[in-house]
Amino acid sequence: MNPPNSPAPQLLGEVPDREEFAASLAQSLDALHRFVHAAREWTLPPVVNGCERYPEGELPYSFQAAWQYQRPQEFQQSLLDFLRVCFEPEAPGSLLLNGNQGLLLEALPTQPFRLAYLSETGQPGETLAELKMRVLDRRCAELGLDRGLGPLFGAICWGEGSLLQRLAATQTLFSAGLTAAQWLGTWAAEIQGEASVETTGEPICHLGYAIDGALGDRVRVSLWRFCAPPLVH
Repeated sequence: MNPPNSPAPQLLGEVPDREEFAASLAQSLDALHRFVHAAREWTLPPVVNGCERYPEGELPYSFQAAWQYQRPQEFQQSLLDFLRVCFEPEAPGSLLLNGNQGLLLEALPTQPFRLAYLSETGQPGETLAELKMRVLDRRCAELGLDRGLGPLFGAICWGEGSLLQRLAATQTLFSAGLTAAQWLGTWAAEIQGEASVETTGEPICHLGYAIDGALGDRVRVSLWRFCAPPLVH
């Protein structure tokens, strides 16, 4: 997608800097590996019944890191959707999660927490409101996403259509977005050239949006929330 009112880009035809590409790829893969391990729901021990699964003192292998989840495929889909939101070329706004991934870091609790997650895909032709009523509300309650130590985060993907035209109704459906005080604080920070600003009020939910053509006429919702760890009896 070319930025508005700009000349057509000249295709490079090749990666401009091989060393930068290689270093960035290695760092990205390592960071994803470490994140999947860091967000784990249980810990795979390096040695089980005298059998070494991975070298002690090192990370489990990447596929083993995924074993440390009750629903590994669902977690991976949620992670992919949040990455998709970060790089969606037709982001419908700069004050959404699309342009403010730092909101996730700002919401990290200081006390112990767990990452609650889900990812659900609607049926063909099903609206987002229908998907929410049919399955999202129930699963949020079951998984603890209806309550937490901070706001709910969502990555919503459609297979087709305009993200901008869906924005207002979706934000309302999830009670999403910054509070009035936070909007004003963000504008003040931009005017003053500040990277961030302390604001008052607690948003209920932050959403990002993306297009995934493989969905066709379906919608997919991935949700994250930082929640208190379960009680251990």
